Amino acid sequence: MSAASGIGFGRITKGAVHRFKVFGKESAIYALLENLQRSDLGIFEEARGISKLIRRYGLTQEEAANRLGKSQSTIANKLRLLRLTYEEQEWIVNAGLSERHARLF
Repeated sequence: MSAASGIGFGRITKGAVHRFKVFGKESAIYALLENLQRSDLGIFEEARGISKLIRRYGLTQEEAANRLGKSQSTIANKLRLLRLTYEEQEWIVNAGLSERHARLF
């Protein structure tokens, strides 16, 4: 931690570094959550974003649901859409089908 003192921060403890990492992680989660709240996201973009949130930060579906203000079953349904092939996803988007219709596939 002596590098920090070289730039005027004095001594930084391991605890402070850990808190910074946690804060950095939370900031990244909040940024991703904010992006997921955009109204112009397509159904597959939203599902991929939720999947990324869960994988990258080790969240459960329930934790992701709580942070997004949705139910766990809603998150599960959105993630289920990612089981469709890329071609099926493209067809659904091009046909203008809703998420509800896409879940039937």
